[in-house]
Amino acid sequence: MIWGEHERYDLLQESLVHLRYPVRPNRGLHGEREVACDASPGAVGFALMKMYDNLAGALAGREGLWSPGENAVVTEAITQAARESASRGGHPVRPGEVIAR
Repeated sequence: MIWGEHERYDLLQESLVHLRYPVRPNRGLHGEREVACDASPGAVGFALMKMYDNLAGALAGREGLWSPGENAVVTEAITQAARESASRGGHPVRPGEVIAR
């Protein structure tokens, strides 16, 4: 779960499902805001399935890849930086500072 100023972003079932919940005016308190956790998350949860469909289409020569392999390297660097930050008690770590172990 990632909390931001504008939404809550949930990664569930080992990131197979992605859900976004926007921050909206609070329904019970004037001048306050709340995370609308009952708002429809939309179709974001189908992202992984669509990526595999695209991969199959690219391998069959029907379409180009939506996400090149370089994106996986960036994702790995961000994941490693988050793990390193956690091991340092939350101290910020830039993705480029961590060497994969």
